[in-house]
Amino acid sequence: RVRIFTVQEELPFAGHPTLGTAFALRARNGGNDVSLDLNVGRVPVHFEERSGQPAFGEMTQVDPVFGDEHNREAVAQALGLKLEDFDPSLPIQTVSTGVAFVVTPLRSLSVIQKLRIDLNRAAEYTAKAEGKFFYFVTREAVDRDARLHARMLFYNGEDPATGSA
Repeated sequence: RVRIFTVQEELPFAGHPTLGTAFALRARNGGNDVSLDLNVGRVPVHFEERSGQPAFGEMTQVDPVFGDEHNREAVAQALGLKLEDFDPSLPIQTVSTGVAFVVTPLRSLSVIQKLRIDLNRAAEYTAKAEGKFFYFVTREAVDRDARLHARMLFYNGEDPATGSA
C-alpha cells in the first residue's frame, strides 16, 4: 500500500511519486513490472531496460473521468485572465485520473508563458468546483515536435510535467 503526500495534504495519486516508488521497489525486488496499491486503486508500472540500465518507466493510470465544463467568465475572473486568453475551440473541463484537474486551454504559447495567477483566488474557485488544481495547456509549444505546452501552478510551486493530469 502506497500513500502520497504533499506538504499540505494526502493525494489519491501523483505521477512522480508513483514512478519513483515503483523504481525503488523494482531495484529491491527485480523484474520489469511493479503494481502499486494507491488510494486511487491499483496502478501497474512497466520498466524497459536498455544495455542493462532502466531507461523508461511507464504507468497505466486509471481511465480518465471527464467532469463538468466550466464557465469561461467565471474562470477568467478567478484567474485574473481575459476571455481572449482562452482557446475558444476547446472547453475548460474537469478531468481526473485520480486527482481532478480543471484543464484550461489557453490560446497561445505567449499567454501560457506570461501566466501569473493569484493562487488563493484559484484555490477558492477549485474548492467550489470539482477540480483540485488548474492545469493550463496550449497547442503551441516551444519544441516543434511537441503537441502541447503545459503548466500547473499550485500552492507548492510549479509542476509542468505533472504525472497526474
